[in-house]
Amino acid sequence: MAKTQLTLPSGLLVTMEGTPDEVIQMTKAIAQFDSEGKAAVKAHVLKASPTKTKTKRTSSGPTGYVIALTNAGYFKTRRTIGETREELEKNGHIYSVNMISTPLVRLVRQKILRRLKEKSGWVYVSSS
Repeated sequence: MAKTQLTLPSGLLVTMEGTPDEVIQMTKAIAQFDSEGKAAVKAHVLKASPTKTKTKRTSSGPTGYVIALTNAGYFKTRRTIGETREELEKNGHIYSVNMISTPLVRLVRQKILRRLKEKSGWVYVSSS
């Protein structure tokens, strides 16, 4: 995602976040030109990252760590909630299964992960 800040002639600071194409389109739509043809809006890119990342923001705590595992490709193979807890523990993040279940369900609702019922219980896998 790309993140841009615009300073309007009135001094108002506008922050936009989206794909690079979306940010460019919005910047062009907002930009106003003065009599000399110079842009009256100052724009600078704060951060750009590949558009592959499906999450819009980073979080702290168990949610952020589960999202980091997702972005790292951990869920390319089927993983149980217990395996996910153990993986977080290997990285020094100790949480109970109950604290990890909410972020996993939220990622399922956002269609970033899929949840499948197996004989041993629920497993989570990347949806892409």
